[in-house]
Amino acid sequence: MSLETIQSAVKLRGQYLISFWDSLIVASAILENANIFYSEDMQDGLIINNILQIINPFRNLNA
Repeated sequence: MSLETIQSAVKLRGQYLISFWDSLIVASAILENANIFYSEDMQDGLIINNILQIINPFRNLNA
């Protein structure tokens, strides 16, 4: 884990009010140029920094 990842995570935590641990995962995904992040625990449809979209892979199973 790089200093850049940690610094990015701290910023994301403040901007999006997500846990520090979630922000570390999200920051890592953004720094690796991911566009989609699958999570059942985070807000479905949330777009972070106009780059990464959070998708709940189980959203259609709840209907």
